[in-house]
Amino acid sequence: METGLSEHIHAGNRSYLSDSNYINLYNFAIILNGRWSNKSWKNAKLLGHEEEFLKDDNAINEFVESFKSLSLEYKLSNINQAKAFAKYMNEIVCFYTDKSVDFDIVDKFTDDEIKKIGRMEHMRWLQEHYDMGWSYVNWKRRNVI
Repeated sequence: METGLSEHIHAGNRSYLSDSNYINLYNFAIILNGRWSNKSWKNAKLLGHEEEFLKDDNAINEFVESFKSLSLEYKLSNINQAKAFAKYMNEIVCFYTDKSVDFDIVDKFTDDEIKKIGRMEHMRWLQEHYDMGWSYVNWKRRNVI
């Protein structure tokens, strides 16, 4: 067997499970951030109207303005969270696409899947903050003057 470079057999034959060549991580990050800071989103979620809410241009504009006001650190954190979602979906044997596919559509995760994603996201978040130089302080044990 020889080793070395050879022509890629799939060159020019791109096939995606999306109509775009990439998921727009910036827009995904805007939505992820908006969920934390928007009272209307929280109400829509309680009522089970998340999809309708996300189709409202005024709500999305609020999300965009909120994201623009974030520091670079928080913008990057939201973008990193958006990037991590593909890994989370893979872990629970799911993926996202905007194409019609011959799979059952998942519109709700099980409690176990949510817990698994939550643990993975928390670990990502902790590592991200550690990498940025943050350190944990146990305020219960620390004497605050």
